Amino acid sequence: MEITKKTDKKNLNQIQRTFLMMFCDCVAIHFAYFLVLWARFEFKVPPAQYFNAYAYFITPYAVAVILLFWFLRLYKNIWKYASFSEFVWIFVVSFGTSVLHIILITIIFGRMPMTYYIGGVFFQASFMLSYRLTFRFIAFVRHNFKHENKKTNSVMIIGAGEAGHTIIKEMSMSAKMQEKVCCVIDDDPIKWNCLINNIPIVGGRNAIAENVKKYKINKI
Repeated sequence: MEITKKTDKKNLNQIQRTFLMMFCDCVAIHFAYFLVLWARFEFKVPPAQYFNAYAYFITPYAVAVILLFWFLRLYKNIWKYASFSEFVWIFVVSFGTSVLHIILITIIFGRMPMTYYIGGVFFQASFMLSYRLTFRFIAFVRHNFKHENKKTNSVMIIGAGEAGHTIIKEMSMSAKMQEKVCCVIDDDPIKWNCLINNIPIVGGRNAIAENVKKYKINKI
């Protein structure tokens, strides 16, 4: 019964996050093109022919973009764990829909100012990416604030390659693990005194004993 309640709560939270992101996308699209049009005419009321074209077209366009994002499952991503490729995908889809915006509004309402076309493409993609990055940052900060003090085991990672990067990332993001990565060992001198996931690479295998004492390591 308790498991069912937790599952229902997670599903509810996912629905709420999805609708929040849809709302933010809608606001971002409306504001992006309005800002460009407003700036084009020196932050004064745009001429009626341009403003009316924007006003009639922008909401159906925003709904179409949101439906496309939903169809492509872009609202299913867990942005706390989002990779670079997912942000690139958001940018590509946003850019593609902006090009469609240019074509359709020109066919239906006539030519808009050139800055509306160029600026709209840029600002739509920028706003849609920026608030997702903000969500990711907030989730990361909340997670660290909530769980960092609960981690009791100091860990040393051997290897600053792809595998080490993955392990550090997994350990830092997991709420269940009680380990805190304090330092990394790697035999490649080029990597010494650098950071991997904000964790210092303190030296090669000869530095293990020294740094076990320094960081009070109890797990390697």
